Amino acid sequence: MEGLQVHGAEAVRRFKITTQKPIENVFYTSGPNYSDSEIKLVHTSNESLLQCPGTVVGLALSAAWYCGKERFDRGIAKLIHAQLSAMDYEDLMACDMPGWMRHNLLHAKTQFDNWDGPCSLTEEEKVDYLRLSIQQSREDYLNGNTHDGEEVFRKLKSGEAAKESEQRDRERDQFLNQKARDDYDKFVAAI
Repeated sequence: MEGLQVHGAEAVRRFKITTQKPIENVFYTSGPNYSDSEIKLVHTSNESLLQCPGTVVGLALSAAWYCGKERFDRGIAKLIHAQLSAMDYEDLMACDMPGWMRHNLLHAKTQFDNWDGPCSLTEEEKVDYLRLSIQQSREDYLNGNTHDGEEVFRKLKSGEAAKESEQRDRERDQFLNQKARDDYDKFVAAI
Protein backbone atom coordinates (compact mmCIF):
# COMPACT_ATOMS: atom_id res chain seq x y z
CA MET A 1 0.00 0.00 0.00
CA GLU A 2 1.40 3.36 -1.02
CA GLY A 3 1.49 6.22 1.47
CA LEU A 4 0.28 9.68 0.49
CA GLN A 5 0.88 12.93 2.37
CA VAL A 6 0.17 16.62 1.70
CA HIS A 7 3.33 18.35 0.50
CA GLY A 8 5.12 20.57 3.00
CA ALA A 9 4.53 23.75 0.97
CA GLU A 10 0.79 23.32 1.42
CA ALA A 11 1.18 22.19 5.04
CA VAL A 12 3.02 25.37 6.08
CA ARG A 13 0.28 27.44 4.42
CA ARG A 14 -2.46 25.58 6.28
CA PHE A 15 -0.70 26.22 9.58
CA LYS A 16 -0.41 29.93 8.69
CA ILE A 17 3.37 29.81 8.67
CA THR A 18 3.17 31.35 5.22
CA THR A 19 0.33 32.81 3.18
CA GLN A 20 1.56 31.65 -0.20
CA LYS A 21 -0.52 28.96 -1.89
CA PRO A 22 1.36 26.40 -3.98
CA ILE A 23 0.50 26.50 -7.69
CA GLU A 24 0.12 22.74 -8.00
CA ASN A 25 -1.57 20.10 -5.87
CA VAL A 26 1.52 18.22 -4.72
CA PHE A 27 1.66 15.19 -2.45
CA TYR A 28 4.48 13.03 -1.12
CA THR A 29 4.13 9.33 -1.91
CA SER A 30 5.96 6.10 -1.21
CA GLY A 31 5.05 5.08 -4.76
CA PRO A 32 6.52 6.33 -8.04
CA ASN A 33 6.58 9.95 -9.18
CA TYR A 34 3.52 10.99 -11.16
CA SER A 35 2.28 14.21 -12.68
CA ASP A 36 -0.66 15.38 -14.76
CA SER A 37 -2.56 18.63 -15.14
CA GLU A 38 -4.28 18.32 -11.74
CA ILE A 39 -1.93 16.53 -9.36
CA LYS A 40 1.73 15.81 -8.79
CA LEU A 41 3.07 12.95 -6.69
CA VAL A 42 6.65 13.19 -5.48
CA HIS A 43 8.33 10.00 -4.29
CA THR A 44 9.93 9.98 -0.85
CA SER A 45 11.60 7.15 1.00
CA ASN A 46 11.25 9.04 4.30
CA GLU A 47 8.69 6.87 6.11
CA SER A 48 8.52 9.39 8.98
CA LEU A 49 7.10 11.93 6.55
CA LEU A 50 4.30 9.58 5.50
CA GLN A 51 2.92 8.95 9.01
CA CYS A 52 -0.73 9.76 9.78
CA PRO A 53 -1.74 10.65 6.21
CA GLY A 54 -4.88 12.72 5.78
CA THR A 55 -4.82 14.01 9.37
CA VAL A 56 -3.75 17.23 11.04
CA VAL A 57 -0.95 15.23 12.67
CA GLY A 58 0.37 14.19 9.25
CA LEU A 59 0.04 17.79 8.12
CA ALA A 60 2.11 18.94 11.12
CA LEU A 61 4.83 16.41 10.31
CA SER A 62 4.86 17.48 6.67
CA ALA A 63 5.18 21.16 7.66
CA ALA A 64 8.02 20.43 10.09
CA TRP A 65 9.94 18.29 7.59
CA TYR A 66 9.45 20.93 4.89
CA CYS A 67 10.87 23.67 7.13
CA GLY A 68 13.81 21.44 7.96
CA LYS A 69 16.19 21.46 10.89
CA GLU A 70 17.45 24.97 10.16
CA ARG A 71 14.03 26.66 9.89
CA PHE A 72 11.85 24.58 12.24
CA ASP A 73 12.45 26.56 15.39
CA ARG A 74 10.44 26.94 18.58
CA GLY A 75 8.41 29.76 17.05
CA ILE A 76 7.14 27.63 14.18
CA ALA A 77 6.58 24.74 16.61
CA LYS A 78 4.41 27.07 18.74
CA LEU A 79 2.34 28.07 15.72
CA ILE A 80 1.71 24.43 14.89
CA HIS A 81 1.03 23.44 18.50
CA ALA A 82 -1.46 26.29 18.93
CA GLN A 83 -3.60 24.79 16.18
CA LEU A 84 -3.63 21.20 17.44
CA SER A 85 -6.07 19.66 19.90
CA ALA A 86 -4.59 17.96 22.97
CA MET A 87 -5.28 14.56 21.40
CA ASP A 88 -3.68 15.56 18.10
CA TYR A 89 -0.61 16.78 19.98
CA GLU A 90 -0.35 13.45 21.81
CA ASP A 91 -0.68 11.59 18.51
CA LEU A 92 2.00 13.83 16.97
CA MET A 93 4.41 13.18 19.83
CA ALA A 94 3.85 9.42 19.45
CA CYS A 95 5.13 9.61 15.86
CA ASP A 96 8.65 8.80 14.77
CA MET A 97 10.58 12.08 14.35
CA PRO A 98 14.12 13.37 14.69
CA GLY A 99 15.34 14.90 17.96
CA TRP A 100 15.42 18.47 16.66
CA MET A 101 11.72 18.27 15.78
CA ARG A 102 10.68 16.60 19.03
CA HIS A 103 12.69 19.06 21.13
CA ASN A 104 11.03 22.13 19.59
CA LEU A 105 7.54 20.60 19.82
CA LEU A 106 8.05 19.72 23.50
CA HIS A 107 9.25 23.26 24.20
CA ALA A 108 6.22 24.68 22.37
CA LYS A 109 3.85 22.62 24.53
CA THR A 110 5.50 23.82 27.73
CA GLN A 111 5.19 27.42 26.58
CA PHE A 112 1.58 27.00 25.45
CA ASP A 113 0.53 25.20 28.66
CA ASN A 114 1.85 28.20 30.59
CA TRP A 115 -0.04 30.68 28.39
CA ASP A 116 0.44 34.16 29.78
CA GLY A 117 -1.00 36.11 26.88
CA PRO A 118 -4.16 38.17 27.00
CA CYS A 119 -7.19 36.07 27.95
CA SER A 120 -9.68 38.12 25.92
CA LEU A 121 -8.43 36.84 22.56
CA THR A 122 -10.28 34.44 20.27
CA GLU A 123 -8.47 31.26 19.21
CA GLU A 124 -7.50 32.84 15.89
CA GLU A 125 -6.23 35.96 17.66
CA LYS A 126 -4.18 33.74 20.01
CA VAL A 127 -2.45 32.20 16.98
CA ASP A 128 -1.84 35.69 15.58
CA TYR A 129 -0.60 36.83 19.00
CA LEU A 130 1.82 33.91 19.17
CA ARG A 131 3.00 34.56 15.64
CA LEU A 132 3.67 38.24 16.32
CA SER A 133 5.14 37.52 19.75
CA ILE A 134 7.60 35.05 18.24
CA GLN A 135 8.62 37.53 15.55
CA GLN A 136 9.00 40.30 18.14
CA SER A 137 11.09 38.02 20.37
CA ARG A 138 13.44 37.27 17.47
CA GLU A 139 13.82 40.97 16.69
CA ASP A 140 14.34 41.85 20.35
CA TYR A 141 16.96 39.13 20.70
CA LEU A 142 18.83 40.33 17.62
CA ASN A 143 18.67 43.94 18.85
CA GLY A 144 19.65 43.04 22.43
CA ASN A 145 16.26 44.13 23.84
CA THR A 146 13.90 42.31 26.17
CA HIS A 147 10.54 41.02 24.98
CA ASP A 148 7.46 43.10 25.93
CA GLY A 149 4.17 41.18 25.67
CA GLU A 150 2.09 44.32 26.22
CA GLU A 151 3.67 45.95 23.16
CA VAL A 152 2.80 42.89 21.10
CA PHE A 153 -0.81 42.99 22.30
CA ARG A 154 -1.06 46.74 21.50
CA LYS A 155 0.27 46.16 17.99
CA LEU A 156 -2.12 43.26 17.43
CA LYS A 157 -5.16 45.32 18.42
CA SER A 158 -4.05 48.50 16.60
CA GLY A 159 -3.43 46.83 13.25
CA GLU A 160 0.30 47.62 13.22
CA ALA A 161 0.93 43.93 13.56
CA ALA A 162 -0.73 43.20 10.22
CA LYS A 163 1.65 45.48 8.33
CA GLU A 164 4.72 44.06 10.05
CA SER A 165 3.43 40.54 9.60
CA GLU A 166 2.83 41.06 5.88
CA GLN A 167 6.47 42.14 5.42
CA ARG A 168 7.72 39.10 7.35
CA ASP A 169 5.37 36.87 5.36
CA ARG A 170 6.84 38.22 2.11
CA GLU A 171 10.36 37.51 3.37
CA ARG A 172 9.40 34.00 4.52
CA ASP A 173 7.56 33.35 1.24
CA GLN A 174 10.68 34.37 -0.70
CA PHE A 175 12.69 31.85 1.32
CA LEU A 176 10.07 29.12 0.83
CA ASN A 177 9.81 29.94 -2.89
CA GLN A 178 13.54 29.46 -3.21
CA LYS A 179 13.31 26.19 -1.28
CA ALA A 180 10.48 25.03 -3.55
CA ARG A 181 12.52 25.96 -6.64
CA ASP A 182 15.52 24.10 -5.23
CA ASP A 183 13.34 21.07 -4.46
CA TYR A 184 11.88 21.17 -7.97
CA ASP A 185 15.36 21.45 -9.50
CA LYS A 186 16.46 18.40 -7.48
CA PHE A 187 13.33 16.55 -8.65
CA VAL A 188 13.99 17.40 -12.31
CA ALA A 189 17.66 16.47 -11.98
CA ALA A 190 16.68 13.10 -10.55
CA ILE A 191 14.49 12.24 -13.53
